[in-house]
Amino acid sequence: MPVGRPEVYPRAQVAKRDAPTQGSGQVKRTPWRSQLLHNPNGNDTLLLGHGSGAREGRTGQLAGGQARVHKRLCPFPALEPPRAGSRRRQQSPSTPLPAPIGPAPFWPRPVLAPPRAAPPGSTAKLSRLEREPSASEAAPAAAALFAWGANSYGQLGLGHKEDVLLPQQLADFCKPGCVRKITGGGGHSTVVTDGGGLFVCGLNKDGQLGLGHTEDVLCFTFCKPLGGCPIQQVACGWDFTIMLTENGQVLSCGSNSFSQLGVPPGPRRCVVPQAIELLREKVVCVAAGLRHALAAAVSGIVFQWGTGLASSGQWLSPEQTLPLFLTAKEPSRVTGLENSKAVCVLAGSAHSASLTDAGELYVWGSNKHGQLATQAAFLPVPQKIEACCFQSEKVTAAWSGWTHLVAQTDLLPTFASDAGFSQQ
Repeated sequence: MPVGRPEVYPRAQVAKRDAPTQGSGQVKRTPWRSQLLHNPNGNDTLLLGHGSGAREGRTGQLAGGQARVHKRLCPFPALEPPRAGSRRRQQSPSTPLPAPIGPAPFWPRPVLAPPRAAPPGSTAKLSRLEREPSASEAAPAAAALFAWGANSYGQLGLGHKEDVLLPQQLADFCKPGCVRKITGGGGHSTVVTDGGGLFVCGLNKDGQLGLGHTEDVLCFTFCKPLGGCPIQQVACGWDFTIMLTENGQVLSCGSNSFSQLGVPPGPRRCVVPQAIELLREKVVCVAAGLRHALAAAVSGIVFQWGTGLASSGQWLSPEQTLPLFLTAKEPSRVTGLENSKAVCVLAGSAHSASLTDAGELYVWGSNKHGQLATQAAFLPVPQKIEACCFQSEKVTAAWSGWTHLVAQTDLLPTFASDAGFSQQ
């Protein structure tokens, strides 16, 4: 076929409603004829018109009526199926194809940008349609810290003492992506970074921030008295702080009115962190409550000190004899856990808990709000929560609030306890 001569593909005929002729009052229907002209140069043109005098054009009045042109920039004709309700006219093989009307228009092909070259030394293949990432796709959003709620002592670290109703972003006192743990106490807050750095802010009336003074701090401040000692974990009590170093040593600072610092009797408070000498074994986890604290040693032994639970026991269950570890002013071994190995300890306002390597959860102390999943008002010694409370699954993690507990199993959702454990 000679170059430039278009090929004609027949299209279906459909009825088209014309405007009524003047004075007739009737609507005249005439057949529409469509043709797809294929240009060997690589462009197709679809002609829509009616009558034998249809000519190609944009949109307007032609000799035979209205005509519309749709161009297709593709190397092959895209034959569309007939529309619903239309009838395809069967064309006899002997019927000659109508001759094309006029020369086929030439539509230039779109110009594509050349592919970008791969960086020198790279073996990656770049797609021709690859595009440059937008600004929002170039890099993930940077990590940030937010704080809100009560702020009477500046414990949010925002630089003021006004309560905050909505989350507000903190100033970058450290790299937010390097934050390991965040802990809050009665009126103070702590942040531990991946490098073991400790930042503190908030209430400091008893020196619980460990900065060497008793002034409240409104912004997160690096704890210099630690002398660069890397911190692994921090537990914040009501007005004191327990710190676990990366080498397993335990430090404490703040109020010691109820012997919650675990140091020999004497000072009522400590404004700089000091080591708890009686914890000679390496510690893997610490916890702090209202007026007591706990530590789990690498051997699985649990230690407790502070007289906070003793006062609760004497009030809730005055007829019971309290064990020595509830009244200890220095770290004392918790009895009743000899046949288990603790890997984690928890503390609430007036209760304690221990999670073992076998997935068992032991609890003791005040049960005023049903947080110990028992009927007794006070448990003087550890008691295991039955596995049926967790649908016979092992507990893999647990957390304690002021008067409630939360536990997570390996295969099931989280369980919570306030008036007894229940599935959430």
